[in-house]
Amino acid sequence: MVKGKEDNVHLDRLEPAYLLKESYPEDDDRGQQPGIQQDLQPSKSRTQKVHFEEPQRTCSVIKEDFLNLSIHCNHGRLGNQMESLAALLGLAQLNQRLPLAQDCNLRHLEPYFTIDVPRIPDLKPPPLFKYHHQIGTFLTDSDKNISEKKFYISGNPFPLSFSFYHHIRSTIRSQFTFKKHIVEYAKNFIEAIRKEVEVASTIIGIHVRGTDYGNYLKSKSRKARIVDMKYFDKAMNHFRTRYASTSRLYFVLVCDDMDFCREMFKDRKVGYAPSAPHGSYHMALLTMCDHIILSYGSFGYWAAYLSYGETVYFKDYLPPDSVVTHNQLLDYYKYLPEWIGISTTPMGYWDD
Repeated sequence: MVKGKEDNVHLDRLEPAYLLKESYPEDDDRGQQPGIQQDLQPSKSRTQKVHFEEPQRTCSVIKEDFLNLSIHCNHGRLGNQMESLAALLGLAQLNQRLPLAQDCNLRHLEPYFTIDVPRIPDLKPPPLFKYHHQIGTFLTDSDKNISEKKFYISGNPFPLSFSFYHHIRSTIRSQFTFKKHIVEYAKNFIEAIRKEVEVASTIIGIHVRGTDYGNYLKSKSRKARIVDMKYFDKAMNHFRTRYASTSRLYFVLVCDDMDFCREMFKDRKVGYAPSAPHGSYHMALLTMCDHIILSYGSFGYWAAYLSYGETVYFKDYLPPDSVVTHNQLLDYYKYLPEWIGISTTPMGYWDD
C-alpha cells in the first residue's frame, strides 16, 4: 500500500428569474436561431408509451389521451442542451405528459448519447401566451401542475437547477448514456492510468473552465471572483486528506484552454486529458473518474451529475446580494446537497 503519493499522467426563495431574453449562458456558442419549420398545437397522442424510472420504483406509463409537452430551444452548447432536455423530461413526468423534444435540441445531443425521446421538427413558438408555461430558475409548485391548455415550456432558457429533474435521476442518467465509441475513449484512458501502478488508485478529475466564463461573471459583478489555484489547491488537499493514506492519487485535468491550464498548474503534479474530437469525450472521461473537482459552468456540472463519486465545487464567487446570485446561481438549487462547496473568499471581501 502506498501512502500519500501522487503521480503525473501523460496521456477535460427568492423570486424566479424569467429570462425572456437569451442572455449570455453558461455554455454559449452564440449560435444562430434554429430554423422554424412548423407550428405545434396542443394534441392528444393516443396509446403512447413513456418510460420513467423514479427513485423507488420503475413504471411504464401507457396512457390514452396523453397530452404533449415541449420546451423552447436555446443557443447554448452541450451542457445547456442537456439541461433543456432534462427539464422537459422532469416536467413531463411530474405532469404526466408526453415529452416531445425539438430537433434544435436533439441534434446537439443524439450524436453523443443514446437518447430515446420522441423527436419533432423545430417549432414556431405559439403566438398566444395562454399556451406557454413559463419556468424560472428552479422548480415551483406551478411547474408541478401545468394547465392542460399549456403545452410549450418557455421562460428561463437555461434551466440548470436539478430541482426540475432530480426526481427522475435514473431516467436522466439513462438518456445521457454515452455512445460506445465515446465510452471506449474514456475507458482506455482510465485503464491506462490504472496500469501506471500496481496498487489501488483514486482518480480525481478536475474540470477547468478557462476561456470565457470569467468575462461573463465580471459582466454580472465587478467584484466577481475568478477561479484560481488557491481554490484548486484547497480542493485537491480535500481529497488528499480523505484518500491519500490508503490510495495513490491521480489528478487529471479536463480543460477548454490547455495552454491556460498548463500555465496555471505548471508547478502541480497533474495529468492532462488527451485531445478529443468533441467535448462529450472529455465529459465521459470525467464521469468515469472516482471523484470530480468543478470550477463553474454547466459542462462540468453535468459530468458530476452523471457520475457516482464525490464532487467539490467552487462557491462564493459572486456577491451574495447580487441579482444574478439570487435569480440564477443559488447554490442550493444548482448543486446537489451532498456536493461539497469550497470557498476561497476572504472574510469581509463582500463588505467593501
